Amino acid sequence: MDSHSPGGAPPHTAPAWRDDVRIAFACLTRLPLPPPESMGSEAVTKALRLSPVVGAFVGALAGSMYWLWLVFGLSPFLAGLLSVLTCVLVTGAMHEKALCVMAEVIGGAEPRPDGASQLNPLSVLALLFSLLLRAGAIAELGNPGRVFAALIAAGALSYAAMYAASALRPHTTKQPEPEHALAAAIIALLICLVALPFNIAIMAVLSAALSGGAMALIASRQGAAPPGVFGGIQQISEIGVLLALTAALSP
Repeated sequence: MDSHSPGGAPPHTAPAWRDDVRIAFACLTRLPLPPPESMGSEAVTKALRLSPVVGAFVGALAGSMYWLWLVFGLSPFLAGLLSVLTCVLVTGAMHEKALCVMAEVIGGAEPRPDGASQLNPLSVLALLFSLLLRAGAIAELGNPGRVFAALIAAGALSYAAMYAASALRPHTTKQPEPEHALAAAIIALLICLVALPFNIAIMAVLSAALSGGAMALIASRQGAAPPGVFGGIQQISEIGVLLALTAALSP
């Protein structure tokens, strides 16, 4: 009997969380991280409970780029716009694409079977406002420390909102278990509490819940279907959190 697997237990169960991290980053970013060999739908759905960690990482990276562009002498707005571009590049614009699909469906366009956007005026406007509102909120926050904290919190909470919405709304892929959705919410809350003062963190959590929940309800009534729902919810939640934090933290 293997000394590392008492009772016949599989010898490689201990580092399973590492596979979950790799799967989450492989699915939600375009970083050159090789995923585990086995990536079934059930494993992916479970691993994405760590999506708030990915969102916080993307936010931290964008916040770092904001500081860097300020050092190079750019204005806060241009630095903010380039930090948003960092998020777009790291994620492959997957959430922006989903937002465009959601905007089309809510506006009355017929959803395409492959979930792709036709880039009609509604989708273009949705994408434009998403970029400008995020960049404007970052510029309004101004201070790199505030921007760094706000982007980490907004990333974690918006990704948790996306995962929670996928757990609550039936769809074609495997639906997350309630305990996994709860785990994602707790992870996002802990990240938010580390990044922000307690009262500001609670306000950010409420902003994510309200903005994401409102968008999920609107999309559901309009018949928007995955993948156009969940990425759009992430975008709206992130914008809602950033605007709320701008109002609370701006000098």
